[in-house]
Amino acid sequence: AIRDGAENFSHRFRISRADGLVRHMQSYARIVRDEAGKPRRLLGATTDVTNEVQTNEMLVRQAEHERALLDRLSIATKAAGISTWEIDLNRAVFLWMENPLTGFEDSAQQGELSLYRFGERVHPADRELFNQALRSAFHEKRDHLSYRYRLYSTDDRLVHLQVHARLLPGEDGRISRMLGVSWDVTEEIAAAKRFERAVDGTRVPRLSDVFDL
Repeated sequence: AIRDGAENFSHRFRISRADGLVRHMQSYARIVRDEAGKPRRLLGATTDVTNEVQTNEMLVRQAEHERALLDRLSIATKAAGISTWEIDLNRAVFLWMENPLTGFEDSAQQGELSLYRFGERVHPADRELFNQALRSAFHEKRDHLSYRYRLYSTDDRLVHLQVHARLLPGEDGRISRMLGVSWDVTEEIAAAKRFERAVDGTRVPRLSDVFDL
């Protein structure tokens, strides 16, 4: 500070107390110079910032722990064929999409994907299901919703998706975001239909009829 001609400086240091505890200290000082500009005295204050340091260290450890959990969750959801996403309801956009389902990889690369643009892929008969599920949750004062719908993937396959989502409030307490998961249940739907057809045929279905064994 003297070499650079600064008037003030600050620094942190640790002290070891007689009881063996280490405390973190923060000092702020002003350099008092004489008429010739030479430094003569320091006028300063020192405060104990141990709690702040310990809190920051705890937050860093917590953040590292959460990142590790998210990494493990990402691996697990990808292995299970589950896509996770978040929607900004006020702006009607996907904020992010992780582990996109096969045929929807381009959606995850578009950043904030508009719900309206995504809705163009939804089967015309199912385009109101999202709004209906959302209105029902609001009406019943639920913070979660679940529904199924159909849409076309980028390779023009009609797929059935199952959605589970939680509604999250913003700073003003009003619901503003939706955090959810989706997975492909097309084969489940097809198996159920094969089972129904087999039952309607007045015979007990074989496993090979239902599951393509």
